[in-house]
Amino acid sequence: THKTDEVVEKECEEHHFDDTVQNAEIMESVYDRIFQLRLDHPDIVMAQCILESGEFTSDLFKEGNNCLGMKVPGQRPTFAVGVYRNHAKFRSWHDCIADYALWQSAYGRGLSDDAYLALLDRIYAEDGSYAGKLKLIIRKYNL
Repeated sequence: THKTDEVVEKECEEHHFDDTVQNAEIMESVYDRIFQLRLDHPDIVMAQCILESGEFTSDLFKEGNNCLGMKVPGQRPTFAVGVYRNHAKFRSWHDCIADYALWQSAYGRGLSDDAYLALLDRIYAEDGSYAGKLKLIIRKYNL
């Protein structure tokens, strides 16, 4: 039996709705974890999670449990358990956020929002428009 275009479109919309609900739940859980760990600049960190994980849909997030685009560090302690697509792989996204807390404590404590964004532009991100993208996400999601 062939499905009509309307039936296929409705199924796609329902699937997208399920993804949207699931992503909203993940976003809420991630934001809660950021606050539980008392990370500095929680709004910026959450925006990084949204950006780096493709709104929690990327392979790196789904297969590597990496919501922050973290790499395996050479000098500091880490929660990484391996490598996935040239990035750190974690047992869970909780471990990824804990790993980011280690990174933040080593490199980014005690900074103003602007100084922290400048730090991210300088040493964390691979493109010079990172801070601008994060600011847009903060506004879009009202973080």
